[in-house]
Amino acid sequence: MERLDFSNNTKYDPVEAAIHLNRYGLAKPFCKGARVLDAACGEGYGSYLMKTWGARSVDGIDIDQSSVDEARKLFKDDGLKYTQGSVEKLPYEDHTFDLVVSLETMEHIDDPDAFLAEVRRVLKPGGTVILSCPNDNYYFEQDHAENPFHKRPYTFFEFKELAENHLGTHVAYYLAFALDGFINLPFERRTEPETSKPEDALGLFHYTQCDQALCVPQDRYLNQWNANYYVGVWGRMERANQYSVTVAPRETFIDHKDKDYDLLHHIKSGQNGKDDFFQLKQQLETSNMELDRIRVLLDLTKHERDAANEQRQLAEARAESALARVESLESSRGVRLLAKLYSVKMKFKKIFHR
Repeated sequence: MERLDFSNNTKYDPVEAAIHLNRYGLAKPFCKGARVLDAACGEGYGSYLMKTWGARSVDGIDIDQSSVDEARKLFKDDGLKYTQGSVEKLPYEDHTFDLVVSLETMEHIDDPDAFLAEVRRVLKPGGTVILSCPNDNYYFEQDHAENPFHKRPYTFFEFKELAENHLGTHVAYYLAFALDGFINLPFERRTEPETSKPEDALGLFHYTQCDQALCVPQDRYLNQWNANYYVGVWGRMERANQYSVTVAPRETFIDHKDKDYDLLHHIKSGQNGKDDFFQLKQQLETSNMELDRIRVLLDLTKHERDAANEQRQLAEARAESALARVESLESSRGVRLLAKLYSVKMKFKKIFHR
């Protein structure tokens, strides 16, 4: 899902809540006492979260006016402000913010260099920047489709090179993955969701702060190629958590082998008619593949026909050449003399046999 929809028409989804909360969760240790910019804030839930995590003030900016209007209506707090505007030309003075957070933004804009230059401009010296970027090459590898809402996909190395050109190389990178594991869930939570209140996306705010998370070694390769998204943190590394985890309890493991296909399907199918888009695109690609196959067969048939015609013409030319040589021999003086000698020989045989 590109953006969380906090209208009553959207039912609460724990997977979507977890992946969106986890992105902002990385910023939690940096919020206390900071002046924060949430660039491309959407409907403002992340800006509100960072304010509740101790930010002195949070400015959220987004290009979409309706999202800004929703943010102003849903998430209000002292020191929390929303502005409609472009992240490629930020309406703030130089060196304004202690912390700049922009999650899943670069892939949506026409000029990411301008955006990153603006982030650098409005950041205070010694400030912190947190950027994340989805790994579209992983999401859409199976069906060779693409996200219709993204201007372009980025590999980790493309994201890294572009961001470091503007923000420098003093950075810590994180890779996001889905989880398998166990949680010791309090007994009184056994009846959820029947007794739980959240029925829409606002359920995200009913998260529970866990006391600890322990991470055991994985048993297969987890790297930049199969991560769900990547995050870079530029700034004061001593504040960063080594592991940032958001979990949504479920009853058992998913047999994902190398990939959590259930999660991928969930992310890709999403909301707002994306299912129809991907189905139609897949049908179109299948039709194009069938047309390509027919073209290949037609080309092969044409090549075979041309080759047969060429062989026939070559055989006819050889036959004509042989016939011409025979006719030439028949008309030559030597052949005529041989024919006369043969005729004389046959006459002598007849005389002597008498």
